[in-house]
Amino acid sequence: MHIHIETDGGPLSLCADRLRAALDQAGITGMEISKNADSAAFETAVAQADILFACCKPDLRELRVKAPKLDWIQVISAGIETLTPICPRVWR
Repeated sequence: MHIHIETDGGPLSLCADRLRAALDQAGITGMEISKNADSAAFETAVAQADILFACCKPDLRELRVKAPKLDWIQVISAGIETLTPICPRVWR
């Protein structure tokens, strides 16, 4: 399983090392973690993700094509209602 963290480097950024430590402490293994802070590289960075933690508001249009394995999007920001029209209710 691949967890991708997309961030803009701001104060709401999720630390990959802390996430890894929390997963290890919980006994959860086999998780790959990637992190990207370059919005221009978002498509490449999220392509293999199963889970997306968005610490910013990335462009989610055509996300199903960009990230076909994606099953979960977690956004840690206010104002995410602007993203809901572009996220289908059921992808599979």
